Amino acid sequence: MQTRITRLFKIQHPIVLPGMSWISKPKLVAAVSNAGGLGILASGPLSAVETAAAIKEIRSLTDKPFGIGTTLMMPVSLVVESVAVLLPPIPSPLRPPCSTPPLLLQVS
Repeated sequence: MQTRITRLFKIQHPIVLPGMSWISKPKLVAAVSNAGGLGILASGPLSAVETAAAIKEIRSLTDKPFGIGTTLMMPVSLVVESVAVLLPPIPSPLRPPCSTPPLLLQVS
């Protein structure tokens, strides 16, 4: 099935796992992405170190697109956001090459 969502995120199925705190963990995110949907990591309850480790774990489990959700009301949201943006990105057809990384959510 092709939809605007599947074309935009280069996924097979228009299924998105939202970043639900304490539920959308690396293994579930990778499983949804591997099944053709878009998994989104919940970074709200994670520290910067835990977020970096979770992103690395997801990357070890899938080469498919996934996202990182930042809950802005959490105290560590700005630190977590910077970790998601500063990790070396996987080349993505969704993001044109540029010298400056995006300031907000980066889908890799």
